[in-house]
Amino acid sequence: MKAGIGKYLGQPSRIEAELIEKVSEGVKLYAFWDLDKEMKFTKGWAVLGDKNLWIFKADELIKKIDVSKIKEVKEFQSINTSGFECLDENGKVLTSLMYTHRQKLMFAQIIYLLKEEIKGNSHSVETDIHEYYQKSVLKNIDKEQKLTDGEKQSVVKRLISY
Repeated sequence: MKAGIGKYLGQPSRIEAELIEKVSEGVKLYAFWDLDKEMKFTKGWAVLGDKNLWIFKADELIKKIDVSKIKEVKEFQSINTSGFECLDENGKVLTSLMYTHRQKLMFAQIIYLLKEEIKGNSHSVETDIHEYYQKSVLKNIDKEQKLTDGEKQSVVKRLISY
């Protein structure tokens, strides 16, 4: 499974242990974000902890947001990108992340948990976060492999890698 992420997507198969250690609380989920505000490819991680949303670019912590300060989550998408913003009670953007669609499933889970926190419903995640991340990222590839023949698969793999 891990090899598929690197081979087909050219991204890490899991978050680095050093980054998890920097998060000084339990980790619910994490996701890889791969676009900056100028729509250029980059590498970063969003880590949803028990009390904070941690944003890393490469291996550097660039933002730590108290989840209780998030009062709204706005999602947006275009043909080849998705993203979301976390806003405070005054509508000020606390963070904004953009990512390619291959990251969408993991971010959908994080966004769901953030929205639940806003409603006052806290959820724990009882799973191996690394395995969950890998399965979510590879889900679209697995689906396409089952639906297409060999020649079409190479086209799908090429398109997914963008």
